[in-house]
Amino acid sequence: MEPDGAAVSSSNAVDAPTGGGRWRWARDVASGPAPTWTDRDASSGDRTGRVGGLGLLLATAAAGLSFSATFAVSALLLPVLGVVAGVAAADQLTYGRPRLAALRAPLGVLLGATAGTAGLLAPGDVPLTGAPLRALADGVLHGWLRTLESTLPAHPDLTLVAFVPALVLLAGVVGAEWLRRGVAAGLTLLPSLAVAVLAQVFAAVGRLPAVGLAVVYGLGATVVLAGGSRRLAEAARPALPLALVATLAGWVLAAVDPVGGPAWTVADRIAPITVTGGAVSPLADLAGRLDRPDDVVFTARADGPVTRWPLVVLDGYDGAGFTSSARYRPLGAALPPDTTLTVPVRLSTADVTVADGLRGPWLPGQAAVRSVEGLRPAVDPASGSLLLPAGAAGARYRLSWYAAMPGPEQLVDAAVDPEAAGTDVDGTLPAAVPAAAAGALHGAPPSFATALVLERWFRDNYRLAGADRPTGSGDVQLVRFLTDTKTGTSEQFAAAYVLMARSVGIPARLVVGFRPEPAGPDGVTVVRNGDAFAWPEVAVAGVGWMPLDPTGGVREVLGPAAPTDAATETARRRAVAPPAAPAPAPPASVTAPPDDDPEPLPSPWDVVVPAAAGTLTGAVLLVLLGVPLVKRVRRIRRRRAGGSGAVVGAWLEVRDRLRDHGVEATTDMTVRDLRRPAAELLDGSGTELEHLARCVDEALWAGDAAAPGDPDLAAAAWAAEKAIRGALAEQPLSARLRATTRYRGLTRVRDTRV
Repeated sequence: MEPDGAAVSSSNAVDAPTGGGRWRWARDVASGPAPTWTDRDASSGDRTGRVGGLGLLLATAAAGLSFSATFAVSALLLPVLGVVAGVAAADQLTYGRPRLAALRAPLGVLLGATAGTAGLLAPGDVPLTGAPLRALADGVLHGWLRTLESTLPAHPDLTLVAFVPALVLLAGVVGAEWLRRGVAAGLTLLPSLAVAVLAQVFAAVGRLPAVGLAVVYGLGATVVLAGGSRRLAEAARPALPLALVATLAGWVLAAVDPVGGPAWTVADRIAPITVTGGAVSPLADLAGRLDRPDDVVFTARADGPVTRWPLVVLDGYDGAGFTSSARYRPLGAALPPDTTLTVPVRLSTADVTVADGLRGPWLPGQAAVRSVEGLRPAVDPASGSLLLPAGAAGARYRLSWYAAMPGPEQLVDAAVDPEAAGTDVDGTLPAAVPAAAAGALHGAPPSFATALVLERWFRDNYRLAGADRPTGSGDVQLVRFLTDTKTGTSEQFAAAYVLMARSVGIPARLVVGFRPEPAGPDGVTVVRNGDAFAWPEVAVAGVGWMPLDPTGGVREVLGPAAPTDAATETARRRAVAPPAAPAPAPPASVTAPPDDDPEPLPSPWDVVVPAAAGTLTGAVLLVLLGVPLVKRVRRIRRRRAGGSGAVVGAWLEVRDRLRDHGVEATTDMTVRDLRRPAAELLDGSGTELEHLARCVDEALWAGDAAAPGDPDLAAAAWAAEKAIRGALAEQPLSARLRATTRYRGLTRVRDTRV
């Protein structure tokens, strides 16, 4: 018979009349079945319980650093570690002190927020005044949306990055509080796991960082799931599969595209910035600039020769003129280089000062922009076009870009890139365009050599206009240019070239910008209105967009020993191009293109709402799958416990299963006390509870009459547990599903002891 008042609680603490007190016996039994990290299980000399909180916060730190694809690691390290250190300090100060338990969460918020704020302000040595604090609060509330709108990695501004340490603070405080309140160890990892998943929704980290973060997260999770045993390696054995799953998940998250493409980010679906109404296209403004040739537009001091300064790329044509498909978004810290290039790339920089002569939102830039310092412009990552919605006049900035350096071996017999985006024609081309292309190229296949032949054909058969400059690049103007006047500005040359190249399968686009004189003795290039120019570019496989000049006014130096960029190497290849055919005079025919409405762009909420719904769905699925997994691991640990722990584990397993089915249990209830409330569920299997009670009596109270570690006794206890489990399997399917996913059996039993 069990002595009155004897019971086994969910923390495996068994009230023993002798043997060193309640907590010593609890620690002995806890080496097997189900130890916890709660304040009730702590004693003044206990250090193992402190490790659980540190493991949880290690996992939380790894989750916060999973935003390293969204912000640079250097911008995240100090604030994330500061937040985690603050929450850890609060957890360690209050652990084992039940009277201070109510202060754990507010103290964690205070210390974590203070340390995280210090980490955010430290890199810039920003004084703690009202303006930075307002920027910090704005970043916590709205930084996530601004980050989604920006290119990645984003700038580490307070108004952007502050939401990441705020998420880490929330996950750390909630996880630590759950851990100390007795919530199942597996469930305490859910807040940090939600942060890690959200980080991958913003942008998936690379393969190696993902594996490293997954290993660190798995290490922290293993410590939490190990339950505080001093024999950590043995206790962590059931948790090791979870660590391996976390590592595998890191690989999966890093390889979102199984065929090797760029990882998907939710930022790709955010609506871009639009050009302000009333802005005049640089192409339409070209002739007007040439009428005022001496006005200064901007000055630049570069670290090397720069032959062209693009303003905007126009890659669409609708019959009335050229349009741009640019999708501008705020430029982040830096854009990555084009990984499809097979030629050497040089990182170049230039200091640019824009004068009042450049009106409009477009800034002088380069095709492969890396970063801009001194301004926060918007950028079209595909073309490198820079946009300052407030206006470009008066801007000062440092521009960095990737300059392709192709050699002759890359351009000999070079093929065009058929995958180049934005080279389609909306509508039907005038008949004069494909007819002129056929007469110029005589059926030559699409290649860079063919593109050079077409360039030379324009040079030999057309000429630049003088003072009477034509304007426009629609169907009517281009047909007249090709078949009648054969005279025009660089606008007509470039526009006609692009359409003719596209008609024969050569991907081409039109660029508007400036082609200045070489820099002066002081290294400063002064760009004037007279340098305004439009030119075509052809996409070459492995090389990128190659600039051409069908007007014949190219200014590149052809010195064989000088460093080459795309433009100068193009000039060298012209020397070996075959002679061009004479220009034909085909009949003009203009077909108006259809007036199709552009597809509306999604708003930020069109992306955020599905992303939030997906995250919520993932969390629900994680709970539905994670609760049964945690219960399975718990049962294995209880059955493998040594000594009398295996018998006690069978009783705890039965009690927690009955709790999942709705049976009330308290810490003062014994095995026999559950017979009456469980009678209806077990339907005649109360005898199995009696068998289990006898096993518990013999294991805990028989003294020298029986061996507490008798394997036959443990086998009998677990046989009774199996019979009770079989009786519960007779319940309706809905009741079994509710019991399987219910986490009530993972929490502490209600304590009725005084």
